[in-house]
Amino acid sequence: MQIGNHWSPGEPNINTTNQRINQTVIERMGSNSSKPAEPQVFLPKTPTEFSPSLVSRLDSAVESDYTRAQQEVTKVQQRVSEELSKIRDEGKAALKEALDKLPAPQDDGKDDSISIKTKLDDLRAKLEQAPAPVQISSEAKKARENLVKCFTNNKDRPLNCWDEVEAFKKVVRDA
Repeated sequence: MQIGNHWSPGEPNINTTNQRINQTVIERMGSNSSKPAEPQVFLPKTPTEFSPSLVSRLDSAVESDYTRAQQEVTKVQQRVSEELSKIRDEGKAALKEALDKLPAPQDDGKDDSISIKTKLDDLRAKLEQAPAPVQISSEAKKARENLVKCFTNNKDRPLNCWDEVEAFKKVVRDA
């Protein structure tokens, strides 16, 4: 039996047993399909014993698979948080830089009053250039009233007002 580093010649060598197990594992590698296989337990033909110091060290180990997984998750979360902070800071800096490039708004009352006065002067000039309203003669007013009255009375039949339309056109042309 092997305990620690001592080996008795009449007992099987643990290294030979481990080599057989490793050879079996290597032969089976790649021969499995993609589907998950049920776990297989390999039992050596000779009993395996562990030293009490190894067993006590494994029992007293604080870290388990779950603990290591939690630590990894915490590390990843911390890293993501740091990256987000960095991105957020870069965004703030870019926004500040863009705002600094914008021209400052001018709050002078002078510019506003000057621009308003200029606009008013332009509007006055346009009104002076516009043609004066034409005086409508009494004949045109009467022809217009007759036309509107005819359209009102003949809502569904506008062609019945043909004479009134022609009379209105003649008065407007003559004016």
